[in-house]
Amino acid sequence: MTYRVASRPTLDEVLKNTAPPPYTLSAFISYLTQNHCLETLEFILEAERYRENFRSLVDPAKDFIVTTNCPTSSDLGLLYQIILNTYISPGADREVNLPVNVRDDLLQNKLENISTPPSPETLDLAVKSIHDLMEDSIFVSFLNSTSTYLYEDKTPMKSTQSSRSYHLWKTDIQPMEPEQTKRPSLLAIGKYWSWPPWTR
Repeated sequence: MTYRVASRPTLDEVLKNTAPPPYTLSAFISYLTQNHCLETLEFILEAERYRENFRSLVDPAKDFIVTTNCPTSSDLGLLYQIILNTYISPGADREVNLPVNVRDDLLQNKLENISTPPSPETLDLAVKSIHDLMEDSIFVSFLNSTSTYLYEDKTPMKSTQSSRSYHLWKTDIQPMEPEQTKRPSLLAIGKYWSWPPWTR
């Protein structure tokens, strides 16, 4: 039998939920919860949710101008305000660590008229800043805290004998449900989003 050590994934692979065990998205969410920094991922996902909802209101015939003066547009404006109040405003309940200039630019764009939600691109720099911060700090700790045994190489071999496929994994992170918040669908959101959002 041929064995090899599991290679460490990138943060983007984990966020896309395409990394092999034990580096799954659910394991990463558990690690963030245990270390009281789940808000970093929540902010990224909330920004992505805002992007998707914004696109549902885009009118291609009007040069990508969001439809205004409708309840759905007002709801989207409220969602933008909630994101700012929850993650961006100083002293917010789940404030994320952003550079001062990035934070100030967002707060200057705080809505006065919620019937005209801003473009989701206004959040891109903040999302990228949090992604880079996560990659340079908490993600490295996550990888270092996760150890694996060797596992069988599944590369097809020229042999008449049947082969068994099995994996032996050992991880210090125990599967657990993510922290109960106002966003219980965190895992479900993570399965369908496209990463990174600012390249689209």
